[in-house]
Amino acid sequence: MSVFRIEKDEWAEKVLRSYGGTDETIVIIPEGVKKIGANAFNNDHTIEKVVFPESIESIEKHAFVNCDHLKSVEFKGRSPLVLEDLAFDRCTDMREFNLTNNMESYGF
Repeated sequence: MSVFRIEKDEWAEKVLRSYGGTDETIVIIPEGVKKIGANAFNNDHTIEKVVFPESIESIEKHAFVNCDHLKSVEFKGRSPLVLEDLAFDRCTDMREFNLTNNMESYGF
């Protein structure tokens, strides 16, 4: 079962601050989430694939740090995407990074 902690930031946009799912290998981020907060998924050793909604606009630094079984990332959106430095740091099994977005800036 996916357990997301989603809050609104100072501009009333939805930010996924943390994830507390159990034993899920595929995580689908809910539509409406604009940003993945720093360390939201850090040290998750179960996730193998993440699917981002059309609404996603940015992924903060260290959002997925040490997700060492994460193999595949898929973006559904077409709006510009900001991927902060080290957002996927130490994701040692990463094999597939599918983008349909226009990358505005990125850091891996």
